[in-house]
Amino acid sequence: MNPITGEMGSPRLFIFRKCVKTIEEFIGYEWQAVPAMDDRDPVDKPKKFNDHSMDQNRYVMATRPDPSQ
Repeated sequence: MNPITGEMGSPRLFIFRKCVKTIEEFIGYEWQAVPAMDDRDPVDKPKKFNDHSMDQNRYVMATRPDPSQ
């Protein structure tokens, strides 16, 4: 549920214009193809370059419970 509108299915992550570095990281975020060794291996993984804000966002989102529960 969106914290502002109260609607289900609405965005829960808001990035404002002043978050210049975060926006730059989202734009420049890249994935590299990785050959799969078997069916359990991921075929892509993110490149570890200029990704501090991306890591921070991932940690915050992973530790927040679903507000609809």
